[in-house]
Amino acid sequence: MMRYLALVFIYIFFLGKVYSGPDPKATKWLKKVESVYNSFSSLKIDLTIETKPAEHKTNIQSGSFAYQGSSFSLILPDHEVYFDGKTQYTYFKDRKEVQITSSKEEDAVYHPKFFAGLYKSGKYEYKIESEDSKFLTIEFVPIERTESFFKVKIKIRKTDVQMTQLQIFEKNGDRITINNKKIVSNAVLNSQKFTMESGQLKGLHVEDLRDE
Repeated sequence: MMRYLALVFIYIFFLGKVYSGPDPKATKWLKKVESVYNSFSSLKIDLTIETKPAEHKTNIQSGSFAYQGSSFSLILPDHEVYFDGKTQYTYFKDRKEVQITSSKEEDAVYHPKFFAGLYKSGKYEYKIESEDSKFLTIEFVPIERTESFFKVKIKIRKTDVQMTQLQIFEKNGDRITINNKKIVSNAVLNSQKFTMESGQLKGLHVEDLRDE
């Protein structure tokens, strides 16, 4: 019986450690980040995405991400994503295949606004992991262990409150690092940048996965 009570005490103690509540200072910075990104009419980012599978070499791709209003696009060497506000087109170049899905802006895990709004979802504990005069890094840990990842890190540049690096640590050992190299805000972008026209689909296998 004493052993059982001791185990219960240890469980409660560590539960309290894990679910200690959001870091107020981190919350203050994340609100600033969200406000800044919501204020942009458009944003274009030149970036690199580093994918490090467990026990494999790191793969680095250079590309760009852009959004205007609720539309966005992601252009990488091996695939492209276009979202016009309602419909998402994902083009896999090696397979010559396009998947068409119904989606929402907030569902795009590579969208800056997705990361900027993580703090208010209620799904994560977060705190400032490191800080110096120029940058700070905020670490997120899912409260529910059902997520595919066990940790997310957001690096913020203090001078302009921009997210310069995003890291996702998967449970299977994979790690994804997004480095935002050049950020241009409020530029006028061509609306055609965010959709695939019928002519672009010729010669490609198209899978329409939208709900009826």
